[in-house]
Amino acid sequence: METLTIAYGSTQLPLKIAMYNIPCFILENKQRVVTIKGIQEIFGYDGKSEFWLLNIMIAVNELS
Repeated sequence: METLTIAYGSTQLPLKIAMYNIPCFILENKQRVVTIKGIQEIFGYDGKSEFWLLNIMIAVNELS
């Protein structure tokens, strides 16, 4: 597996969208990366379940 380095981004300079700060990075191959923790924080999820993404998607679907 190839190791890529971060070309742009920093934990001190998150992507700001509305009232959210999302840790975001661009790798040397132009791939965009966000952290799992960053996504969890956006949705206000602080659980420890291995099904965290499924739980978030269910919650978002219930809001629609």
